[in-house]
Amino acid sequence: MTDAHPPISSQLSPGLARWLPAFFEKPVPIEKRATCSSCAMCDKPGDTRAKSPHNHYNPATKCCTFQPSLPNFLVGALLSDARPELAEGQARMRAAIARQHGVSPAGVFGPPLFWLIYQDAKDFFGQAESQLCPFYEDGDCTVWAIREAVCSTYFCKFGRGQEGKDFWAGVRDYLIGLTDGVARQVALDLGMKSDTLVWQNASVTAAELDKKLLPDAEYQRRWGSYAGREEAFFIAAYERACKVDPVSAHALGGAHAQGALRMVEERYERLVHTAPPARLKRNPELTVLPDSQGGHIVEGYSASDASRLGPDLLGALDAFDGRPLAEVQSSLREEGKAVPSGGLAKALYHHRILVDAGPEHSE
Repeated sequence: MTDAHPPISSQLSPGLARWLPAFFEKPVPIEKRATCSSCAMCDKPGDTRAKSPHNHYNPATKCCTFQPSLPNFLVGALLSDARPELAEGQARMRAAIARQHGVSPAGVFGPPLFWLIYQDAKDFFGQAESQLCPFYEDGDCTVWAIREAVCSTYFCKFGRGQEGKDFWAGVRDYLIGLTDGVARQVALDLGMKSDTLVWQNASVTAAELDKKLLPDAEYQRRWGSYAGREEAFFIAAYERACKVDPVSAHALGGAHAQGALRMVEERYERLVHTAPPARLKRNPELTVLPDSQGGHIVEGYSASDASRLGPDLLGALDAFDGRPLAEVQSSLREEGKAVPSGGLAKALYHHRILVDAGPEHSE
């Protein structure tokens, strides 16, 4: 990989940049196929891209049937920013804070009722308009500049398939540990009690179900001297977080962040340097579906990133039976069949259409 690729940090929220360790300046390919502005998962007139017939998004929601868990200091970063283009996001943030449910000194993380539905509902992601993110407007994110760990690292498609999916999942886990640690520390520094720093594990209450505010006693307990001044608290949290350097932020993330960063570093090496295994075989769990264009749609590592294979290439997959690639290619050539190049075999492996057969695999 060359420095022509942008740094990892450039693909994340600008609001997170000041707390990231030096590792995040390493170059990484842009996930060009996960197009937010023109959703790659939504049907369009004349669209010929390969897509699983049971994995499309609703154009009215795209992938934004999700509530971001925004740590207190990122909320403060938004509310203290004077740029006019953030005014809509600021208005929506103030409305979320005013609703009280899903808000604590830890941050703004969505009402508990949403998380109950999110954990137990079936097939609503990318579909249910009733679960649309409150910061979503006309296809755009109004808080894009401060998007959190999950929203910064979610891609529906990955240029390097499973390796890309694993890498960005690791980055997500690291960012969650880092931001949770910083948010907790600045809240404690501002005098908040540790038992008020609730995230998604808060319980659904009668007040929330009836669309009422928190009971006064709970509201006062949660916010203490900042009751009625939540915006001032979030801005103060941001100001305190700005004094935290990357080394200290990493330390505040504790064992979670430290272990996650090691995992990210290992996955980075696999993403940018790993050649496919010497011996490959057709993925025995491969899903093959008919395609209206005469070929087949195949789902390897993800139904969200299906591939289209013509009959010749699909038939060639069975020749991958654990023999070295050169032997497979020679056999296909002798039979007068399509011969996948080394580059194509690598791509098929990244997408787990082909998988590792193991060093001693035999039929």
